[in-house]
Amino acid sequence: MKRRALCLITAACLLLSCGKSERAELLDAPGAYTIVDSELMTPGGFADYAYDGSDPTWGKFYQVYLNSLNAALKAKNLLLGAAMAVEAGHPGADWGYRKYIINYTSTDAQGKPVKLSEVVIVPTGIGWNHRPSKIFLCSHYTIFADYERSTGEFADYLTGTAASDAVFICPDQEGYGASVDHIHPCLANMQIARQLVDGTFAALKLLEDEGIKMKKDFRLYNGGYSLGASYALAVHKYIETVCTPEEREQLHLEASYCGGGPYSPLHTFRWYAEQDSLYYTPVLPMLIDGMVYSYPEFFDGIRTEDYFTREFLDAGVLEMVRSKEYSSAYLRPYIKEKVGDRVDRILSAEALTPCSTIREALEKALTQCDLTEGWAPVRPVILYHTENDQYVPYENAELAVKGLVPGNIKLKKLLNVMPDDPHNGGGVIYYLRYIIGGV
Repeated sequence: MKRRALCLITAACLLLSCGKSERAELLDAPGAYTIVDSELMTPGGFADYAYDGSDPTWGKFYQVYLNSLNAALKAKNLLLGAAMAVEAGHPGADWGYRKYIINYTSTDAQGKPVKLSEVVIVPTGIGWNHRPSKIFLCSHYTIFADYERSTGEFADYLTGTAASDAVFICPDQEGYGASVDHIHPCLANMQIARQLVDGTFAALKLLEDEGIKMKKDFRLYNGGYSLGASYALAVHKYIETVCTPEEREQLHLEASYCGGGPYSPLHTFRWYAEQDSLYYTPVLPMLIDGMVYSYPEFFDGIRTEDYFTREFLDAGVLEMVRSKEYSSAYLRPYIKEKVGDRVDRILSAEALTPCSTIREALEKALTQCDLTEGWAPVRPVILYHTENDQYVPYENAELAVKGLVPGNIKLKKLLNVMPDDPHNGGGVIYYLRYIIGGV
C-alpha cells in the first residue's frame, strides 16, 4: 500500500547489513540481539512521532489528516494514562513509551545466518512497575523503498497501533534495514515466518534484559495487511506446526488477524498473468526476484530477467526495485509511462505460456509457499478481504477457509470504502479496527 493511502487508514480512526565474518559470529550465538537505539517518549512525544504532519511535501490535505490523528492519539493516551494511574495507585503517575530498535539473529531465505532489525515499542511506567498484558506482532505490507521500513521514519500507521497497553513488535523483514543488501524473499512465507518468530523471541529477551515484565498470562496477537497478512498467517502456521511445545508456551499465541493477503501465491500469480492490464505492476519483479532468490533449486540457469519483456528491462524497472530507493507511489506511474500496464508488455511471452520451462519453474517455487492447505489452525484465525480487491484476488481468502477446515478460521468481508482503490479501502477498515482494538 502506498504511504499516502496509509494516511487514509489512520484518518479513518477519527470517525546493517552483515558481512560474512559477522554472520559466522552470529551463527555461534543463536537468538542474539543488540540494541541499536533506545528512546523514552512522553505520550505527547509518541503521538508526534507516530503522526507527524509537519512535512510540507505531503500537501495540506494529508497534513490535516495527520495533525488530526495526532490529536486523536493524544486523547487516547489520556485514557490509557488514566488507567495506568489507577494501576500505579496515585493520580499523576508518570508513564510513557520506550521505543527500541534492535538487530537480532535469524536465518535468511537460503538457510544462512543473517542479522535482521525490528522496532519494539513498550508502554511503561516511569518509577513504578507496569506490566503490559498483550503483545502485538505486526507484519508490514509490501514496501519497495528501504526508507519505508518499520525502523524508519515513515511507518506512521504501524507506530500508531502501538497506542495501547501492549508491547508492539514490527520486524523490518529480510531485505530491509539491517539486511538491506539482501533481496526481499517476497512470499517465501515460511522462511519469513521463522524470521518474525525469531524477532518475537528476541523482543521477549530484550524485555527480560531491560527488566520489563509482562503480566503472567499475557497473550500474543499476530496480524498484518496485504503482503503482511500472508506473513501473519505463515507465523500462525509456523508457531503451531514448527515450534516446539515449549516455544509455543513461551509465545502465548492468542489469535491472528489477516487482511487482504495472498495466501496462495500460485493462484495470485496466475490471476495476474490472466489479466489484460495490471493495477499493481511493481509487485511482479519483486515477487519473481524473491522466488529466484529463495528457491534456487528450481531455477537452474533461469534468471529473473527471463520473465520480463525487453521493453520492461530497458526501462530499468528491475534495477529500480532492487535498489530499494523507490516507493510504489513512484514506481507505478513510472511503469505506466515507460512501459504501460498491459501484462504482455511487462511479462515475457515465455513467462505467460503455462507449460514453458520458466513458467513451470516459477510455479514450482510458488507452490512451496502455499498456506491454504495441509494444516488446520488451532488458535483463532480471522481473515478480512474486500470482494473486488484489485491487488490480491478475493479467492485467496476463500481458498484458505475452504482448505484449512476443520481449523479455527473464519472470513469477514470488508466494506469497500474507496471504490477506485478497493484494496487500500479494505486496509482503511482493517487498520481502523486494528488500532481501536476491534479486529
